[in-house]
Amino acid sequence: MKKSLEFSFSGNETAGIIASALAPELNSAHERHAKAGMHINKNILMLKINAADKKSIETCRKTYSTLIKFINNLIGG
Repeated sequence: MKKSLEFSFSGNETAGIIASALAPELNSAHERHAKAGMHINKNILMLKINAADKKSIETCRKTYSTLIKFINNLIGG
């Protein structure tokens, strides 16, 4: 199962800061059921999630969405 999420920010710098903050979390040891990857195109952060089942993909989606919102609020986005 695959799912893609796109997050748009006001500037490429914001997307870069968020991507840098998320990088240590991607595919870390605690991520056993889902794997995520990301890239930036201009001011859009693309997050791709691969998981074996729907529950894992939704849990991963919720986690990353929450982290992205949190980081964006911290940097004043």
